[in-house]
Amino acid sequence: MFWGVVFIATTTFVMIFVKEKEVAEDEENESCGQTYFNMLKILKMKNVLWYTGSIFIIKAAFAPMDALSGLKLLEAGLSKDVLVSLSAFLIPLQIILPLIITKYTSSSFPLQTYIHGVLPRMLGT
Repeated sequence: MFWGVVFIATTTFVMIFVKEKEVAEDEENESCGQTYFNMLKILKMKNVLWYTGSIFIIKAAFAPMDALSGLKLLEAGLSKDVLVSLSAFLIPLQIILPLIITKYTSSSFPLQTYIHGVLPRMLGT
């Protein structure tokens, strides 16, 4: 309920007080078809294909482990209360961790940090 009120209040504030910038008359907007065409051109780039393919493979490799890890912990004797408490503890960590690793991922090779983090996880699975 609280977040619903915050959302409505923020949306109303933006609607009333934030004005859109005027678009120059000589500036032409792209059509919907042209926008999709540009998106397809970007998706066909070698680096984008490599990135999406590697992320898909990595996520597909870890999906079964992520889905079954909670069940295995319950099977090993961990109570549901502790499991829920553990997942509640991890939420702030998932919010703060990207802020901490930003200095490592803002280099000229940002995927190297990701790959170095994924390799030990793959070997440990």
